[in-house]
Amino acid sequence: MRVSLRAAISVASLVGFHVLAFGLIGGLLALENYALIERPFAGVKLALFVVPAVYALAKGLISLERRERDEVLGPGKATLGLRA
Repeated sequence: MRVSLRAAISVASLVGFHVLAFGLIGGLLALENYALIERPFAGVKLALFVVPAVYALAKGLISLERRERDEVLGPGKATLGLRA
């Protein structure tokens, strides 16, 4: 496997995760909108599932973007329980 092909697969995987998450959020919101317009009672019941799911997905995406770099502890520091 060529290096450029592996790099393209890596980039596609990284981008694909975000596209999938945003697509799922958009689909859930579209479903909720349709349900509220067509059958308001069912839309309200569906909102009990959709709102927390969209919140969890959005919070997960935001936390991935804001993740701090953790320093990798060496063997001496890890065994002594010391932090840098």
